[in-house]
Amino acid sequence: MKKIFKVFLIVGFLFNFVDVTPVYANWGDERKPIVLDIDSTEDFTKANEEIIKRGREKLITILAPIPGETLLEGISLSMSKYFQSGQSWSGDYMQYCGVKIGTDGCALTSFSMVVNYYGFSHNPGVVNSNLGSYACPFDWQGAVGSNTPYSPLYLAGSVHNSVSDSYAKDYILGSLRDNRPVIVGMYKGTTPHFEVARAYEHWDNGEKNYFIYDPSSSNYNLLLHYIDNGWTINRLKVYDN
Repeated sequence: MKKIFKVFLIVGFLFNFVDVTPVYANWGDERKPIVLDIDSTEDFTKANEEIIKRGREKLITILAPIPGETLLEGISLSMSKYFQSGQSWSGDYMQYCGVKIGTDGCALTSFSMVVNYYGFSHNPGVVNSNLGSYACPFDWQGAVGSNTPYSPLYLAGSVHNSVSDSYAKDYILGSLRDNRPVIVGMYKGTTPHFEVARAYEHWDNGEKNYFIYDPSSSNYNLLLHYIDNGWTINRLKVYDN
């Protein structure tokens, strides 16, 4: 009995030094803390530097632009848009988290938009079935592994930590200039969210717009809508074929 008591004391002591602060799934039930996603073990330092460099390139300026009416640069990727809620797949559960696409499947739904951009015709329900245990927590590299239908794709760039808004915008622009959409992850408090950056406009009056496809019911169409509402960007994921 004394031995058992000592074991409990040791476990309790160690527990006080372990960070057990839960991270909650997007729009989900806060009684179900889950790990959101799985970082890649690959080093993307060089790839990320190339993407940033591409985003910071200065293009040729148009001479004598008409103020407020001349588009200096415009990029728009043709993509299918999917929503996570209110759809036939919204009630499907994701492995292994045991949560539904409709409440917690923003990363999965964003990934679905990207794989469709690269030639697949799979809605989030099909993608969820194909990914199995890679769906939740979302495994960014496992999702395009050899045992999934999406192995023709590969993770070409990955940021897995909080970054400044300016860094994120340069990164997104660099990827869009190479015709690659970007899955953007962010958080506000304990709430995370993912969406897809898919278009960019730069006008001669200095206005710059970064357009997104938002899988949530908020249905924002500009990255600025989230930034202005206090969200912090902490994930940037780029795939290529």
